[in-house]
Amino acid sequence: AEAAQLAFEAVQPFLPAELGDWYFDNVTMTLTILLKTPPCRRDWWDPCIEATGTVQANVCPPEGCPVIFNPIKIGDRFLLYWSDVNATWNGTLPGELEDVTIPADLHVMMDVNPPLLQTITVLGALQLNESKNISLELHAVNIIVRGGANFLVGTEEAPFGANSTYGEDVTASIVLHGDRYATPLLLGQKDYGAKSLIVFGTLEMHGAARQSANWAMLNASVAAGGTELTLDSFVDWHVGDLLVIA
Repeated sequence: AEAAQLAFEAVQPFLPAELGDWYFDNVTMTLTILLKTPPCRRDWWDPCIEATGTVQANVCPPEGCPVIFNPIKIGDRFLLYWSDVNATWNGTLPGELEDVTIPADLHVMMDVNPPLLQTITVLGALQLNESKNISLELHAVNIIVRGGANFLVGTEEAPFGANSTYGEDVTASIVLHGDRYATPLLLGQKDYGAKSLIVFGTLEMHGAARQSANWAMLNASVAAGGTELTLDSFVDWHVGDLLVIA
């Protein structure tokens, strides 16, 4: 940690340098990373390769923000619920077409259906939560999951929909809004277009397992306009499922 702090505060790069060493100039605000150590002669048979990279940094609020060198583990974040207007949103729920940011130290459980939002930026963790046994829909123009952040729909241990009962099926939907005429989302100099789901961190989606196979054979022909199917085995298809007959 002491060496990293010295490198961060350095005015001159440390020499000799090795592959992977980095140097941040506080005066010019320039970050330099050593990607190649062997010398080259810039001849046509041994050309040097020069590459330029872009570092995307999160903008701190006016009051400042701490420097986080390591991502926060999901279990170490403060657990809050979207519906808790006071604890999570300081007294005001996000309104239609507002930008929403989930801070790096929070794990927010979405337990209600918010309005259409503009850009959701996840620095911590956002999870669609099934605890109220209701279907959830997250509508947004853009969703950005930053490095070290988590966007979850259910978990491997508790898949979304596993706690629902027959006839009370719950679903999770993520709906992105926009068209080719919408204002594109720009991160640095890169254009990510409209209605984007951009993941630099982790995206996990776990749905409840079905009790039967996803397909079955017809036991009888079906006439045009028919409303019933006779199958050769049990299925646990639910209302709203999409069926394909071939």
